[in-house]
Amino acid sequence: MNNAADLSSASTHELSHGSSNETSPSAHFVHLRLHSEYSLVDSTIRLKPLMKAVAQAQMPSVAITDQMNFYALVKFYNAAIGAGIKPIFGVDVLLREDHDAEQQYHLILLCQTNTGYRNLTKLISAAYLRGQVLNVPLVTRAQVQQYSEGVIALSGGREGDVGKALLAGNSERAEALLSFWRDVFPNRYYLELQR
Repeated sequence: MNNAADLSSASTHELSHGSSNETSPSAHFVHLRLHSEYSLVDSTIRLKPLMKAVAQAQMPSVAITDQMNFYALVKFYNAAIGAGIKPIFGVDVLLREDHDAEQQYHLILLCQTNTGYRNLTKLISAAYLRGQVLNVPLVTRAQVQQYSEGVIALSGGREGDVGKALLAGNSERAEALLSFWRDVFPNRYYLELQR
């Protein structure tokens, strides 16, 4: 698997609990990046109506990737399981440059295993305890690397470091960053494509 489309297809295939004869196009689609009402000031999506919509669309799974928190985790788990939906836990982290804390990027991290869940809780805690800049919790590439086991990474699209390098016309930097992330997340790093 070398791209985000492969991840969506693999996730749907592996997580699907329905018949292989599904006719709904949604049965082959999984939202892997979604903020809930627990991404304060960013989203108003409530968990129970979300689970109802996901179930009606016959989607087998959905990820919640709130900004720098797992506040919704227990409610999300209960609502998803109650609706027959496979929950995927994740977080939208803000990544900072070591030399310039004001230069920030998004990176979506998804729990692949229990170890990944524990690593993301440690990463989020580190951001709040030691990484705040102007009251915004941030992580560094070194911290993400330290807590990468059991985690799948999505590039952050145009707001990620690779995306911003591409938008700036700096393909050399984009390639270097892509190489770095593929080393940190072997076979677990995916480029996001956005409209």
